[in-house]
Amino acid sequence: MRYEAEELAATLKAARERSGISQRALSARAGVPQSHISRIERGHVNLTVSSLTAIANALDLDIALVPRQAMPAVKAICRSAGDARQSLPDVRKELARIAKQLENLKTLGTELSAYEDLHRKFRELRQFEHLIRDKDALISIKKNLKAIGRTRDGHVRLGGVAQQIADLSNALAHGGMRVDQPRSPRPAYRLEEDDDD
Repeated sequence: MRYEAEELAATLKAARERSGISQRALSARAGVPQSHISRIERGHVNLTVSSLTAIANALDLDIALVPRQAMPAVKAICRSAGDARQSLPDVRKELARIAKQLENLKTLGTELSAYEDLHRKFRELRQFEHLIRDKDALISIKKNLKAIGRTRDGHVRLGGVAQQIADLSNALAHGGMRVDQPRSPRPAYRLEEDDDD
């Protein structure tokens, strides 16, 4: 059996065990013989699409073809869905304050398309809130949102905050990057020292 098939079989078995149902109960739900489920989980038989679909549906899973470049984000979301950890209280509090700042911006007559983009990026960030371990990045976002309401170039700054939120979401989605310390930019190229003697 190929590695991908073994990994898929292990994922199905783990999902069944997490659900707390037996192979026999899964067999009844999926309409796949229990002996076949047993062989699939042990890696002794290749999965057919029909068996995979039936078992996945019985386990409340969806099957999807995902572009390879989107896999890190999909895996992070799957980890978060299977992860029982809750977000930290301080993180929840800061996210609520950011949401309040966003509502304040809406009442200030902020440009609608820029506001909607910012709001969409904030909703995406909320999907990863349980992965945030340091509230400093959120405090920075909140301060930048407050500053927008006090300036004339608020619509320009709105794009900067949207990018800040997107950068934080991307760091969290790509798995465990430290988001509490900003990285210094790297030069596009480096001039070599002259070795002329």
